Amino acid sequence: MKGLSDQEKRLFRELQCLIHEAIKALGISKEADDYEDYVQEAQLEVLRLFRLEQRVIPLDFERFKSRHYHNIVWHLKDIQRKKWQEQARVSPLEEESEGMLDQKLVDSVALVSINQSFFEG
Repeated sequence: MKGLSDQEKRLFRELQCLIHEAIKALGISKEADDYEDYVQEAQLEVLRLFRLEQRVIPLDFERFKSRHYHNIVWHLKDIQRKKWQEQARVSPLEEESEGMLDQKLVDSVALVSINQSFFEG
């Protein structure tokens, strides 16, 4: 946490529960491979919101928590949705190419069988 002000460090300490609650709201367990990625993304979003708000009003942790909890959840949902879309783009192509290979094997076996029947008959 280099480069953070004392107030920003305090913000992270105070809002750890909020960050973990937001991640839990998405149904992501602590055992998930990408759990720490979501923690870091949430921390970055907290910092972004904090720095934006600090330009206008002094920090009130309770008000900040209640006001920005949903912003953090929606930010993480957006990341989760993008991951799912990326997985959906990759997965069908792999399945399709495997299916095409299976179909080509079936077609080649059928072709050999037809050729044998034709030349033997």
